[in-house]
Amino acid sequence: MMKQFILYMGICSLLLGAASCRDESAALPTGSLYLGVEEDATILTRATTEVTDELLRVDIIDAAGDTLKSYDDYYTEVRGQQIVLPVGSYTVAVRSNLSGGAAWETPFYAGSESVTVQAGEITSAQVVCQITNTKVMVEYAPSLSQYFSNYETTVSNTSGSLLYTRDEYRAGYFAPEKLTAELHLTNLDGNTFTLTRVYPDIQPRYAYKLRYYLDEGDGGEDDSGDAGADFGGIGVDEQADTIYYNISIKEEDLFGKGAPELTLIGFSDEGKLTFKKTENPDVPEHAIQISAPNGVKQFRVEAVSHQFTGMESFDLCNLTDEEQSRLQALNFPLQEDMTAKEMTLELTKFAKGLEPASETVMGTHSFTFTLLDSLHQETTCTFGYDVRPNVAVTTDEPDAWAKFVTLKGNSADQTNAGFMLRKAGDADYQRYDATSCDASTGDFSLLLTEGIEPETEYEYYAMSGTDDMGEVRRFKTEGIVNLQNNTFDEWNKNGSSWYPNASGTAWWDSGNEGANTLSENNPTSPEETVVISGKAVKLQSTWIGFMGIGAFASASVFTGDFVDTDGMNGILSFGQSFTSRPTKLTGYYQYAPVPIDYMENWDKSVNPDLNEGDNDHCIIYVALCTKDYVIRTNPDNRQLFNPDDESVIAYGELVANEAVTGDETSNYKKFSIDIIYKRTDVTPTHIVVVAAASRYGDYFTGGKGSTLYVDEFNLEYDYNAASFNE
Repeated sequence: MMKQFILYMGICSLLLGAASCRDESAALPTGSLYLGVEEDATILTRATTEVTDELLRVDIIDAAGDTLKSYDDYYTEVRGQQIVLPVGSYTVAVRSNLSGGAAWETPFYAGSESVTVQAGEITSAQVVCQITNTKVMVEYAPSLSQYFSNYETTVSNTSGSLLYTRDEYRAGYFAPEKLTAELHLTNLDGNTFTLTRVYPDIQPRYAYKLRYYLDEGDGGEDDSGDAGADFGGIGVDEQADTIYYNISIKEEDLFGKGAPELTLIGFSDEGKLTFKKTENPDVPEHAIQISAPNGVKQFRVEAVSHQFTGMESFDLCNLTDEEQSRLQALNFPLQEDMTAKEMTLELTKFAKGLEPASETVMGTHSFTFTLLDSLHQETTCTFGYDVRPNVAVTTDEPDAWAKFVTLKGNSADQTNAGFMLRKAGDADYQRYDATSCDASTGDFSLLLTEGIEPETEYEYYAMSGTDDMGEVRRFKTEGIVNLQNNTFDEWNKNGSSWYPNASGTAWWDSGNEGANTLSENNPTSPEETVVISGKAVKLQSTWIGFMGIGAFASASVFTGDFVDTDGMNGILSFGQSFTSRPTKLTGYYQYAPVPIDYMENWDKSVNPDLNEGDNDHCIIYVALCTKDYVIRTNPDNRQLFNPDDESVIAYGELVANEAVTGDETSNYKKFSIDIIYKRTDVTPTHIVVVAAASRYGDYFTGGKGSTLYVDEFNLEYDYNAASFNE
C-alpha cells in the first residue's frame, strides 16, 4: 500500500535570555520548534503510527529563502529534540533523503508548511508528506512460459529504469512522467523480440500494473479472465488506486508489423530547413508522412517557437476551438480526421509563414511530433526551421563552450566576412576574419580557441561587404567544474568499508560494501606510498567468499552510490549531477594484470575472443549523460551501463591488458582520454566516471590479484578536435 507521512510540529516561543534557547541565535528573541512525524498507512485513510524506519530530511527555511537549519535524518537528529529558532516566519520542508530516481520499493515523500514563531505565543502546525512518485508493477500470465524461454520488461522514464524479470514481484517507483515499457521475449527457438508500449498519462500516487498475456486469436486472453482487445483494455481498482494495463501479445507484434511511422520528406538529413524571410520565401516542398496501422490514440506536438507562445504543446487529435483557430491562422496543416491511419501533412505553406526573431535576428522554430497508437506504441520525430531576416548580414547564435566558441553569421556577400568581438563592458571590439564560408548557403563562421575565458559574458556581431553589419548578440561561456575529490586525497572509513570521500560527503563509491558483507576485504582502498601526491586509489581484484562459496570481485571506483546487494550481486547507482562540458579526462595510472582465472558467468557475446588464461583488462571511462543509471550485476536480471544509450551524449575510455608503468612519480603513466561528443546541442545532467581493475567484473570475470592504481584525475576544457571527430 502507498503511504503518506504527517509531520506534527509544536512551536513554543521563548523570551530572550531563556536558558534553553542559548545557541548561535542567543542575541535575538528565539523560540523552540518540536517536530513529530507519523505515518499514514494508506493514501485513503488517516490512521497513523509513529515513523521509525524512513530516512527523512528536514529543512528550516527563513522568509528570505535561505536554509537556516538542515537535518539529514529526522529520526536520529530531530525526533524528540528542541530546535531553537529566532522569532520570524519559516517554511518547514520535509522530503525523503534519497535521490528520487527509479528504485525498487523506495517511494519518495515530500511536503512543506509555513509556520510563524512569535514571542510569548505557542504555535502548532502540521506537514503532510505525500508520495510524489508512481508505483509500477509487472505481471506475466503463466502460459508465457509455454512459448518463451525468457521474458523481461524494462520500464523507464527520465528518473531511470528498472528491469522486471519473469520472477520479479517487487514494485518500482518512478517520477510521475511518461513511462516506456519494453518487453523482451526469447522464444523456444532462441529468437528474440521486443514489444514497446508507452504510457503518457502517468499520475503521482497511483499504482500501475502491466499485465502481459497471449492473444489466443478470439479476442480474449489465455487465462486471466479479463476481456482482451488489440490493446487489452484498462481497468481501474478505485479502492486501491491501482490502474491495470492488460497487454496482449500478438504474433504480428512480435515480427514488428503494425508499428507507427513518421517520415520526413524534403528535409535535410538533420531534419532542418533554412531560408530567408522575403515576400515569397524560397522554401522547398516538404511534408511529414504518417502511418498508423492500428489507429491513432494521441498525436502530440511540442513547439519551440516564438509564434507558438502560450501554445507550446497540443494534441492534434483533441484540439480546443481556440487551438484550432490559432493553427489555422498559422496555416498549420490540419486534416478533418487527424486519427486516420494514413496521412500526409504538407508543411510548405506553413513554413513560409514563419518569422525571424526580429528584423535583424534569425528565428529558430523546432517541432516534435509524437504519435501514440491504439496499442500504446509510440514514434517520434523532430524537425525545425531557421528563418533569417531579410537583411544584408545576420549575426547567428554562437556555439559557446568554456574556453572556446564558434562565432556564426550569414550574408549573400561574403566579401570581408568576419566578426567583431569584445568582453561585455569593454570599450573596444576586436576584428576576427571568418575561416569557414559556404557560398551556397551564405553561412560563415570562426572557431576561436585562444583567449576565451570561462563564465564570461561577450558581445559580438557579424560583418561582410564594405560596411554591412549584423545585430549585436551577447553570450556567456560555460563554467569549469572538476570532479569532487579528484586528487583522491580524501578518504573516510565507516564500519569496515573505505570510501574515497571526505567524511560527510558522497561523490565516489566502490563495491566495498558488498565485498565486506562476510568479512573486511576492501578491494578498493586508499594508497599512501604508490602515489603522485597525497593519496591515490588502489584497486585490486579478488575473490570474496567463505568455505568455498563466494564470487569474483573486481575492484572499482565510480561516481555514484553502492545501493544494495542482491545475494552475491551488487545494485549500484551510476552518475552524479553535472552540467558542464569538458573535452578530456586526464590523470595517472599504473596497472599490473594477472591471467583471467574466473569466468563462471561469462557472456561470450560480449567478447567472443576472451578466454581463461588471457591477461585481465583494466578500464577507465567517462560519460556525460542526461540521467543516472541503476546497475545490476545479477545474471538473472543484469542491467549494465551502455555507452551507446541515447542518454549518453559524450563518452571516452582507456583500456589496457598489459602491464603499464611510466616515468612519472612512483612509476605512474599519465593518461588523457578524449571525451567524444555524439551530441553538442544537449546539456548533460550527470557525469559517470569509472575505473576498474577488471574490465569485465560485472560478469564476475577477471584475474584475482589484478591491480590498478589511479591518481590525480582532472577534467580539461580546452578545445580538442578529437572530441568532435574533426
